[in-house]
Amino acid sequence: MSSVSLNTIIILVTLIHVAAFAVMLWIRFRRSEADHTQAETGDIRRCAVCAEPAPYLIYDGLDPNEWRDPATGRSYSTDKAHYQPLCAAHAPEVSPRVQVTANTRRLAPPARGPS
Repeated sequence: MSSVSLNTIIILVTLIHVAAFAVMLWIRFRRSEADHTQAETGDIRRCAVCAEPAPYLIYDGLDPNEWRDPATGRSYSTDKAHYQPLCAAHAPEVSPRVQVTANTRRLAPPARGPS
């Protein structure tokens, strides 16, 4: 093969890839417009104390049916209403093991009954 035909093949394959990418983007954004849907946005919670952005949900300790983790001894609730949004300045020593984020859809099942 000559160098010219090899360059032509490379250019054609590149153009096909760019065209396919453009079609995929068009399909993605056109679908939202056609369905009259809004783009998904993150839910920004505000700190219950100072109204700053709150990356943590902290258990408030008020659930009458609270559970206790036997490994750590920490209390928690299966009712998400007992978790308050707090910013890093107001969250008490939050470790990655105990923080509950917005992505949490279901808490882990308790190891034993109510305390």
